Amino acid sequence: MSSSTLQQRSQGKQKAEDDPLAKLDEDGSAEPLDEQEQEQIIQSLREANEKSNYIFRALMLVMLGLVGVLYLTPIPDYITGDHPESHLTMLFHTSHIHEASHDDLIRLPAFPIYLVLLFLQGGLLFGGIYETMDRMGMIRSKGLAFPQQPHQFGTAPAILAPVLADIRWHPTHSGIRADKDDRPPPVWTTISPRLLYLCLLTLASTPLPLMTFGAGNFINAGWWAITTVALTVLCICEGLIDKFEMEAVGLNGMKYAYKGA
Repeated sequence: MSSSTLQQRSQGKQKAEDDPLAKLDEDGSAEPLDEQEQEQIIQSLREANEKSNYIFRALMLVMLGLVGVLYLTPIPDYITGDHPESHLTMLFHTSHIHEASHDDLIRLPAFPIYLVLLFLQGGLLFGGIYETMDRMGMIRSKGLAFPQQPHQFGTAPAILAPVLADIRWHPTHSGIRADKDDRPPPVWTTISPRLLYLCLLTLASTPLPLMTFGAGNFINAGWWAITTVALTVLCICEGLIDKFEMEAVGLNGMKYAYKGA
């Protein structure tokens, strides 16, 4: 046997000792894995999954933070009056429009209106940021004294918990008639409760861009739609993470008895 072959085998053995997943790369003649080795492989997959989830959530957190900073950039121009839309002009005349003059124009400051809209969209954006930080373990929710119990919707306000619970577990959602068993269940009854909360935030962010678009102000509609787009990306990312976590949990049921293998 050549020295190169011995060196390759020793390297393969060392790799298998350092990384339990290396056992899966061997040929079919390898002996079945015992329960401890199976647990090591599952634990390695779980740790790799948690690491990738943390990276994706960190990217989502940076994205949401940049959107929040973007919404704050016009405030100095509003304060100094240099913003091109620093005032809203309204025409108020009791008779015909063609008889109106410049004296009938009403100029309203746009800065207070922008602050109100920023509070609405920014609050939804902050909800997504706070939920992401909680999932990353960056914050800890306060415990509740008995008989109050924490709900399953993450950092959702307690006032929204009954509404979310009614959407997620309402009896009519699961009461499908026998002649319609082939109909798939509604999506909101299959996703995780925390993802349902993020979807509700995304849905709540759509009226403002739609109303602004309907008023003919397309630029501002796109401006406020940034929140909807960012929360939609967050929901997609969290949906994929939940799917991968469920698959990782399902690996525990795939373990086999070493003696019976």
